[in-house]
Amino acid sequence: MAAARDGSPVELYLRLPPRGEAELVHDAIGDDVEILELGCGVGPTERASFLAACARHVAADGVVLIERHEPDWNPSEGSGGRLGDLSIWLEDVRQEGGTVSATVRYEGGDEVWSHPFTAHVLDDAELNASLGEVGLKLDAVLDDAGRWVAATPILRDIVAA
Repeated sequence: MAAARDGSPVELYLRLPPRGEAELVHDAIGDDVEILELGCGVGPTERASFLAACARHVAADGVVLIERHEPDWNPSEGSGGRLGDLSIWLEDVRQEGGTVSATVRYEGGDEVWSHPFTAHVLDDAELNASLGEVGLKLDAVLDDAGRWVAATPILRDIVAA
């Protein structure tokens, strides 16, 4: 089975139903804009370089959209649910500070996929501090769960003043 660099099972992700991400992104940026997508997997070890790349590439009047785990996410062994025709649950959950390591197991029909991951759960203050280090700032939370946020260049505020 083909896997992305972070171990994500590509075949599985092709089976997942849409969850409104495309509409959320469109609503946040509008029409007739240029988009550069920089996927970083679960991000923890590469967050600073990923955000620096975003800051280098965003226009002064642009926006950086970021998907993260919910800021209050506190997963537990066996937690999960359904996504389309797939059952999903967590195994081997370990938490230390703001870091979560686990294996997410997907089951659909006769097929089972496992994907171990480690993720750092960022609250708004921690995310804003990381953004500030590269010249960006948290501008808006885009959904009720707090998973999607918009960041803008700090320079925008200086130029506008």
